[in-house]
Amino acid sequence: MRTHQEEQRIDRTASSSAGEEATGFPTLLVLFLDYLAISIWLAWPLAVAGPDRMLAIEDAPMLGGRLVEADLDLIVWSLAWVSHALIAQPLELFGANAFHPAPLSLAFSEHFFGVQPIFAPIYWASGSPLVAANLTSVLILALRGLAMAMFLGLFVSVPAAFAAGFVFAFPPAAIEGLPKFYLEATFYLPLAFWCLERWLDDARARHAVGLSVCLAMQALVSNYLAWAAVVAFVPYLAITLTVRRQVLDRRRWFGLVAAGCGSLLVFASFAWPYLSLLSLGILPDNRDASFLYGLGLQPLAGLSKIRALLLEGPGAWLGSGLALIGLLFCRGTQRRIAWAAVSLVVLGLLLAAGPHFELMDVPVGGLYLAAMNWLPGFAGMRVSFRFLSVAVVGLAILFGLG
Repeated sequence: MRTHQEEQRIDRTASSSAGEEATGFPTLLVLFLDYLAISIWLAWPLAVAGPDRMLAIEDAPMLGGRLVEADLDLIVWSLAWVSHALIAQPLELFGANAFHPAPLSLAFSEHFFGVQPIFAPIYWASGSPLVAANLTSVLILALRGLAMAMFLGLFVSVPAAFAAGFVFAFPPAAIEGLPKFYLEATFYLPLAFWCLERWLDDARARHAVGLSVCLAMQALVSNYLAWAAVVAFVPYLAITLTVRRQVLDRRRWFGLVAAGCGSLLVFASFAWPYLSLLSLGILPDNRDASFLYGLGLQPLAGLSKIRALLLEGPGAWLGSGLALIGLLFCRGTQRRIAWAAVSLVVLGLLLAAGPHFELMDVPVGGLYLAAMNWLPGFAGMRVSFRFLSVAVVGLAILFGLG
């Protein structure tokens, strides 16, 4: 009879062998090219659009085309300014060319710095912010698929990892949401999971550094995705460390703490302009959830988004069914991954439902409302269903296991 520790060691050996096959460079290159081809096809003709054409937004469903167009103008301007400032004046990054002579004007909105590794090289090479935005939106989808396949390839076969990456890269609303393409840039999160697993496996310094970089860059994409990263990574970390506590020696603990402190330090260096403007009353403190109704963004809209993700269309039924199979029939190490994924799905759906519900005209507060009241900076978010991005991560993992 094998002991529990022996079974865990055998499971990790088997998963490591699968991981070497699924995460080798030739395999990853083929997977990326596959995802890129699908992204180009789904988002056509963005990949070949010139400097005079932006994302198609005439039929954008979010609040009508005009407001979406204004958002897109702001996003592209902000990304272009940061790309310019990184070369011309990196120490004055937040001193943007707007609202002169107001200081820190970039902090009047988000900086989207986590998207710069994709956007900036294209912008520097082409000189066109529109070309850079169009190509970035296509590459983000492909990178989502690659990151999920790379992570789940540690535990499943290459075809299953590819399927999980496909679900993560191209959920029902992926193309619909491209006018706000930065919100699709959640590929750092599966990469952070991958770095965590590899750090616990072999304690190589590059994996601890990679973990720190991935967490920091995910948080720097957007305030929404910063909180989404916290909601997703903390339960995954807790479950992983609980199950794999036998491998936690002093070196591994030190690496985890150093990676966390490093990512927090980087995030704090970008957060101080916002805190400064908040203390001066220039940025709003939206603790009163009623402001959502004034913008027409009722919290209950999150429920319709949840229904669309899980139940609408044959693809959603197939995805949810395979995710359930993945939960029920996984074994060994996969069981830990499955329950971590379940925690992501549950937390993502609870937060996506919004600040409160009304039962017989009585407001009932939920998890989102508690976070608004107790977590600094959380109240600045306007749209609760952004947390569906956390649920999509969990569903993609379960789909791959199924």
